[in-house]
Amino acid sequence: MQRIILIILLGLIVQGELFSQRSRKSADRKAMVSYVDGSKYIGDIIDENGNNIQLMLPTGDTISCKKDQAHRLITTDDAFFYNKGKYHKKTGIGFSFDAGFGANGTGGFAGYSLNGFYRYNPKLEVGIGVGLETHFFDLPGVQDLVLGSAIPWYLYSAYYLTDGKARFYTFGKVGTSFRSITNTGFNVKSGFKFEPGIGVSFASKKRTKSYLTLSQNIQYFKIDGSENDIFNNPIQIESKLWSNRLTLKFGSYF
Repeated sequence: MQRIILIILLGLIVQGELFSQRSRKSADRKAMVSYVDGSKYIGDIIDENGNNIQLMLPTGDTISCKKDQAHRLITTDDAFFYNKGKYHKKTGIGFSFDAGFGANGTGGFAGYSLNGFYRYNPKLEVGIGVGLETHFFDLPGVQDLVLGSAIPWYLYSAYYLTDGKARFYTFGKVGTSFRSITNTGFNVKSGFKFEPGIGVSFASKKRTKSYLTLSQNIQYFKIDGSENDIFNNPIQIESKLWSNRLTLKFGSYF
């Protein structure tokens, strides 16, 4: 099954790269100029001089725009352009928010995270993030599921593999949890966190872009506490474990 998933992902990446090559050829010397009244112009840059930029529109008409009157001006220096006015930013500061879930044979979790990052160049971005995750564990000898919530802080980096409308990338998160929220009867303490994965972000006409990721959420936990067994005898539980869970997340850049 893992081989099938890997083959599908590699196929999508290759397909995305082929489309991205076509997009880059068609995106040479383009610009998008939008105004507060909602009007927007996208075309090839014919001339750029001081405060003026002249575009040739897809209809063949030309238009001259004042830079200082534009609500937003984006050129191919700033972004990758695609059909119907969709684009991806190449550099600059950004934020993202995602939510998702993960599971393995011993339990699962659900959570969300907020990330702040800097796109160093069109391929590389680095940043920091914080999240809130609620984990549950099916421990041997424990009748009920053990619940615990972790608040991880981490460093984040991503490397983009393609430049098409669907941009595939690899990423990694590494950090630790500074606080845990536990359920009655057990202490659940989380520690080191490492999350490698692969993702894809989708171009749009707006600054907000959607994305999804598939990753392995690897995190250390220490669990201790006591409960009564089926004969109502008290038993002591102490467990140290590495949680390694396949994770799917959906999110937005803004």
